[in-house]
Amino acid sequence: MQQKRSLYTHKKWVEHRSSRRHIRHLLSSLQSRVILSLIPPVIAFTSAAAVIAVYNSAVEMHLLPGLFPVLRASSLPYQLTAPALALLLVFRMEASYSRFEEGRKAWTEVISGTNDFAGHVIATVDNSKDAALKNALLHYIMAFQLHLRSASFCQSTGLIPR
Repeated sequence: MQQKRSLYTHKKWVEHRSSRRHIRHLLSSLQSRVILSLIPPVIAFTSAAAVIAVYNSAVEMHLLPGLFPVLRASSLPYQLTAPALALLLVFRMEASYSRFEEGRKAWTEVISGTNDFAGHVIATVDNSKDAALKNALLHYIMAFQLHLRSASFCQSTGLIPR
């Protein structure tokens, strides 16, 4: 079950913008599930590469008898997997671009809607005695755009709960 996050306060913002945030983020990366799940295979492959490098160095320095060959690997597996990796990257990039486009279109609709609403307010509130109301409404419309923009940014970055 996902925990509910508290609201993002000014104190948390100051902490987030501190000059020590990079160190804090670097240290918190050790708690990341992705990094923790990658540690075993990385250690296994690094250990295997280190053993092969030590073995090849020992053979080349004639520390082992001459019957031990130098180990070499073919580049064919890498050449065969490169097109698949390229396609995977293209598809992921396309998916992220389409999400970006969808968000841009939604934001354009919000801006267009608030501009239309502001136009209606300007056209309908005409009396000089309603000038304060007209001014207040226009300020609220402008604030709505800013609030919506900051709220969607904070939600997308995880700063406040959805």
